[in-house]
Amino acid sequence: MIIEGENLTPLLENGSYNCKLLYKPITSLLKDDLFPLGKLLAFQAPVTIGSVNIPKCLIFAGELRVTNMFGMLSFQRYLVTQLGSILTSITSVDHYVEEGCILREQQQISINAHNSYKEACLFNIFMPLDFEQSSTFGMGTLNLTEDQLKIFMNTSCDVFDVLAKQLFKDTCDDHI
Repeated sequence: MIIEGENLTPLLENGSYNCKLLYKPITSLLKDDLFPLGKLLAFQAPVTIGSVNIPKCLIFAGELRVTNMFGMLSFQRYLVTQLGSILTSITSVDHYVEEGCILREQQQISINAHNSYKEACLFNIFMPLDFEQSSTFGMGTLNLTEDQLKIFMNTSCDVFDVLAKQLFKDTCDDHI
């Protein structure tokens, strides 16, 4: 689910996203369009992570229910692998995953964070769109056109929903 405009305001503090959705479940913010297994939000905003400021960033904020931290991290890494494949498809440039982060041409272009809160496992995937400190941290930027970015955001949210539903379905099937 893509969040834009005034719907983004509750996620920001002083105009910047500071990992709020690692400490508060997405379901507490959404009154409609709830998905009992979890949800993935995609939005663009400035980000502050400790002393690192990213002036323009694509953020995927995910929540998984019905799992533990091991299951969530496994799902997150599988999702990140899918995101790398989507990026390769959109850009025709190879993207690969190493230790749960997406890399392009030997340069990391994503940062992951995770937490558990009550019965929810929460994660954020940060992908800088503009990053002045990139040379300091050895990070690259996403380098997508606006059209490619919209396609990437929509496809990524769809992939999350399909993966969550399929994995849940597979846990319910009789495998005898």
